[in-house]
Amino acid sequence: MTDRASLINDAFSLSESGHLDYHVPLSMVQYLRRETGLVPWQAAATKLAQMESLLRSTDAYPMYRKVGKPSKQSVSTKIR
Repeated sequence: MTDRASLINDAFSLSESGHLDYHVPLSMVQYLRRETGLVPWQAAATKLAQMESLLRSTDAYPMYRKVGKPSKQSVSTKIR
């Protein structure tokens, strides 16, 4: 379980540093619909919250709302 959380964290970190397109970690978050472990969900929720915070006041926020926001809602529903 922690390996899957590490993969999510690493993918977001690589995207944040410009070494990986954000499509990759966001696709990984879509996979979480089938995840039953809490740790990967927590990792995704943390990264998506950080992403939302950074994008909120930018022109990219509407796009995030289409892609990341539903993923974040799925995450928070799953870990409750």
